[in-house]
Amino acid sequence: MVIQTSRFGDIEYSEEQIIHFTKGVLGFEQNKQYLLLPIDEKDTFYFLQSVEDAQLGFFVVNPFLFYADYDFELPIAAVEELNVSSPNDVQIVCILSSTNSLKESTMNLKAPIVLNIANKKAMQVVLENVGYLIKHPLFPDQDETENLKTKAVK
Repeated sequence: MVIQTSRFGDIEYSEEQIIHFTKGVLGFEQNKQYLLLPIDEKDTFYFLQSVEDAQLGFFVVNPFLFYADYDFELPIAAVEELNVSSPNDVQIVCILSSTNSLKESTMNLKAPIVLNIANKKAMQVVLENVGYLIKHPLFPDQDETENLKTKAVK
């Protein structure tokens, strides 16, 4: 199968590559089928491309490469809905928001995307009672005053 995307042109894919979201991504619940396309060789950045809407996609990132202490307990309802049988089957990515540069980018640590790579099911999980932000700085060592200036300009 082939999808013609606005960002990457024609992408050829197979049915086995499709990730099925149980409820869609927040704000885009009608789109439930995506491809996870690696952007770099290090498996740091990906593009989550909708199969149903060629114009819809999200830059996502492995949050653990930027925040080694990122930690949360996956809700039991999510474990059951995704049919997770082993922690090794789970991959976590977070949606990136970008402004002018990668340095100013933020990621949504409050609502990560949880992928069961064994069965290709996924869902976005909103974490309760955690201190993570929807717009967490991509680079944790960035000066906090610089972050505040960036937010004030927007």
